[in-house]
This record gives sequence, structure tokens and C-alpha cells, in this order.
Amino acid sequence: MKSLYRINTEAEAQKKNTVLFEKLRLTLLTDRLLRIEWSESSDFTDSPTQKVVFRNFDEVAFTRKDDQDSFIIETEFLRIVCTKADDLKSALRIGRSASSTVES
Repeated sequence: MKSLYRINTEAEAQKKNTVLFEKLRLTLLTDRLLRIEWSESSDFTDSPTQKVVFRNFDEVAFTRKDDQDSFIIETEFLRIVCTKADDLKSALRIGRSASSTVES
């Protein structure tokens, strides 16, 4: 195939932007965009998909606070809380960061 028609695929995100917890893997693509994966076996893939072929974005600034049963991640715009649970719906809560503001 001619290089003109090739798509740059860097499906693996920076390790610094990836958080693993139990059966969950969160990838912070930007300070507002997440990739959320849940795997019963904790096996995750970094292959490109039809919609997302490039995940190697710049490093995202975030804080992480851990305790025995949960963690909290905050970016400038998001607050993500994850607790130990048997399913993603029970484990994950995502909202606006306390420092974010809504523009009108």
C-alpha cells in the first residue's frame, strides 16, 4: 500500500495516562476524555479499533488518591471515583471536578 494511504496508528496510550484497578482500566486520553475498559479476566488490549486508532496523546495532568478499597482521580475537568465492585455500573462514578467551571 502506498504510504499516502496509510493511517498512523498508535493505539497504545502512554503508561502514565493509564490506571489499573481490579477489573477496570482507565486511560486518560485528555483532561476531558476517558477510555473505560472492564474485563472479568483483567486482560486488556491496545489494538486500534475502527473508531480509535490513535491513543498516544500527550501526558495528562491528574492526581490520584488511593485507599484499600477505592481510588479517586481528578483532572482539571473530571472527578472519577472507583470502588471495588462486581460490575462497572456499581464501581465507577464520573463527575465534574470541583475546580471545573461551566461556560455559558
